[in-house]
Amino acid sequence: MELGKKQYKIEITLTNRKTMAFRMLLGRQAMRVARLMVDPTRSCCTGKMKLEEAIQIYMKIKLDREKANEEKKAAGA
Repeated sequence: MELGKKQYKIEITLTNRKTMAFRMLLGRQAMRVARLMVDPTRSCCTGKMKLEEAIQIYMKIKLDREKANEEKKAAGA
């Protein structure tokens, strides 16, 4: 997970949340790892990401995942 300029290794679940208001929920364990505390009176404290920037990040993740899957297949062949 990347929050602001810091990165944290957290566990995630791949649940289809397409129809829900929030695509990802941050659980207690992830918040504990990152030592986060929620201030319910504030929102978007690190700024909002532009759509183009989000698309670039997701495309990189997708390509990295595809490459890892190809490497696993090649190792098993």
